[in-house]
Amino acid sequence: MKSPILSIIVPMYNAQPYLRACMNSIIAQNKFPEFELIIVNDGSTDMGPDIIYDEYMSKYPNIHMHTQENAGVSVARNTGMSMANGEYISFVDPDDAIGASYELCADKTYIMELLRIENLVYKEGFCPENVERLIAQRYDPDYFMRMIKIAQERDADIVLGNQIMLDYTEPHPIMCITEYRTNRTFDTSEKSKELLLRHSFMRKSANFALYRRDLIQDKKLEFPVGMHLDEDMLFCDLALIRANTVATAIKSSYLYKRHNGTLSTGRTKYEQDLASVRRQLVVMNDIIDKPEYQQIFLTQIRQLKSWFSSTGCKDLRKLLPYRYCIQCKKDTCDACDKFEKLKRKIRKNIQKTLPQWNFQR
Repeated sequence: MKSPILSIIVPMYNAQPYLRACMNSIIAQNKFPEFELIIVNDGSTDMGPDIIYDEYMSKYPNIHMHTQENAGVSVARNTGMSMANGEYISFVDPDDAIGASYELCADKTYIMELLRIENLVYKEGFCPENVERLIAQRYDPDYFMRMIKIAQERDADIVLGNQIMLDYTEPHPIMCITEYRTNRTFDTSEKSKELLLRHSFMRKSANFALYRRDLIQDKKLEFPVGMHLDEDMLFCDLALIRANTVATAIKSSYLYKRHNGTLSTGRTKYEQDLASVRRQLVVMNDIIDKPEYQQIFLTQIRQLKSWFSSTGCKDLRKLLPYRYCIQCKKDTCDACDKFEKLKRKIRKNIQKTLPQWNFQR
């Protein structure tokens, strides 16, 4: 049997109100029969699994569902990756949709540009009431094929798409758009990796992207178990660091809906700050033995230092790596007599904040 070109992984937990819109956007894709769609039912107690069985699996033999006890979104995505057979892997959350039309959204509201990083722009505006209905009538059928084509033409391990977020947690719903300006390719240089990490901070998700399955397997990439906030960003950060080539796709847009039932909502400031700290600690641990990325490592420490200076949480301040790294004059980190101690401190703090992290990855 021929292997599918793409494995789409959807972790599902009590997503019944949004599930049909998500599934219909995936099925609307050109070449859909050549993909495999893996639904990981993470212990849902609503009618979501019945909808998948009755309305979709009965019609499409390339849709598979795995049912497990509730273990969290990271475990569900990892399960999906272990089942995937496609040359590429992509993640879609069941309350989102793919193939959103940027032109359609932008035409319906006032969009203001708020932040620009080289080749990536973040915009914000009010959310029109009927935009979801309009998007559902005009799903872009080439969302995946556009990224797959770029991946093949540029031999890219990762292809990054755009995101349109509808945020319903605000009193007046807002629309946030993260879009690439050009189809660009990034290599393994320090400048490219530093820029991609800054992009990751704006993207805040492992979704709306395409990953080569060999990259995930060879580099032992997994979503961190026991981390329920920023786990998307951490996966994306590590994938971007370890990839040989990363490309961007300017027209493929993912529709992310943020509502009060979203896992990231309702978190305390301490939980959000802790997630940011341990994500940066893991990233620093991943590049600390790579001399070619020393400036990125020092930048991460400086960012932590700046962030800690503005927070009043003493418990989190204790996780700060050595302060003398901020004014480091050494040519390389391994020339520092405190280097081994610094590495042990970072790993110890990762174990303290993320006990299930596997350092053998």
